[in-house]
Order: sequence, then structure tokens, then C-alpha cells
Amino acid sequence: MKIVSWNVRGLGNARKRALIKEVLRKENPDIFLIQESKLMTIDKRWVRSVWRANGLSWVMSPSWGSSGGIVTLWKDEVLEGVEELMGRFSVSIKFKQVTNEFEWVLTNVYGPTGYKQRNDLWDELEDIRGWEEHWGDLVSRALPRVTSDHWPIMLSKADFGNSGPSPFRFENMWLLHLDFKEKVKQWWNEINPRANWAGMKFHWKLKELKVKIKEWNILHLWEDRRKEATVDKPDQGISCKGRTRMFWGKGQRGEVGVEEKSGGYNF
Repeated sequence: MKIVSWNVRGLGNARKRALIKEVLRKENPDIFLIQESKLMTIDKRWVRSVWRANGLSWVMSPSWGSSGGIVTLWKDEVLEGVEELMGRFSVSIKFKQVTNEFEWVLTNVYGPTGYKQRNDLWDELEDIRGWEEHWGDLVSRALPRVTSDHWPIMLSKADFGNSGPSPFRFENMWLLHLDFKEKVKQWWNEINPRANWAGMKFHWKLKELKVKIKEWNILHLWEDRRKEATVDKPDQGISCKGRTRMFWGKGQRGEVGVEEKSGGYNF
């Protein structure tokens, strides 16, 4: 798995897009993260002018006038975008890997400079945890700076999604959730391991309880964040090839098919 992240400082210029397209051709990433696109909307032709790969999907958060803008693009043959959360400063996507159906969340961030806005960004990111636990051995390197005043970053890992179970770490924030303590009691009473020795029973109950807490943390808290975003910003349904995706916040989703031909944008 390869991920390229790049603050491009605007992508309206055809020459700049051509330079970026050449870097992507050489590096051949699976995911491309763009910050500061300075664009309100993009389409399939625009995507082709930046990344000439077959079967691409994308999610974008538009710019605020002449600043900001986030775009996340990925290869459909590698990943399926299951769900998206749109923040003002971030775009989070729950991915499912095609090879092993492993699910994980990727967040593309464009960090603000103002104090108040930075606090808003941390609020958006408060539930993102476990990166070092599961992806601690990623390799990062700076790519050549061919445009703008930022170096793109490449993250790579040979066995992305196959590094085994992450260690269990208790999070204090779980205690703040209204249902957590009752859920733990319920799960503990439901677990009935087949063991005669009390010590072994206790061991297996703890082991199964950890699994249930991990599942709850991934599924339940993600759902809570989605509901919060839905309250703050009305959702929009956008149809993509016959499928309807729900958005929370101002976002845009699209796909480029394998056989599609496009014109314009100085390919």
C-alpha cells in the first residue's frame, strides 16, 4: 500500500497538474491525498488531468473562496470507500480493502493557522486513535518538490492491513459514553466460557470482553461522530453509478471508470 500526501497550493494551473501527474505515474500510489486544492468542485476530466490511472474514486471538500480545499483519491481495485465524514478541515473515509475486507479509516487534514480554528480541527480529530498501534512500522519519505513550496510525502507499507491484531489499550474517553458501563456489564454476563477452573474462566471472559470493546469502539463511536456531523450539517445524498452515498457536510464524491475516455484539461 502506498499513500502520497501533498499540499499543492492550488490546482487550477494545467502545467502544475501535469507535473503532479508525472510524479504519480512514477510512484504509482494507491491513495492520493491533496490539501489546499483551492477548488470548489472537480469532475472526471479534472481527475484524469492529475492522475492517469484506471478505476479511480474520490471525495472532496470544497475550498473556502481562494483558500483550503481537500481531495482524497483512491484506486477501486485496491480499496472500497464504505463511508465518508466531511469536516471543515478534514475528510475521513472508512475504507474496506478488496483483498481481505479489512476496514480502516483514513483522514485527510488541511490544518488551519488560527487559534480558534485549530481548536475546531482538534474537535474533528478527537476520535482518531490507534495509528501507532496498528501502523507503527510505516515507512515515510519526502518526494521531490516539483511545484509549490511543499514537499509531497509518501507513506508505504508492504503488508498494509495484515499486521495482526493491535494490542488492547483502555481509553478513558469510553467512560464518558453514557452506554459504556452498562454495555460492559451486559457483555460480561453474556460471556460464558467452557472452562472448569475459575482462573481460566476469568481469563477467557477478559479476552472476549476486549474483542467486544474493540468492536464497539470502531462501530459505535464512528456512528456517533456521523450523527453529530448530521446534526451540525444536513446530509446530502449523491448518486454514483446507481449507488447513493450519504454525505455529512459540503462534500462531493465521484468515480472514474476503467474504460472511460475524457477530453480537455490539456492531457
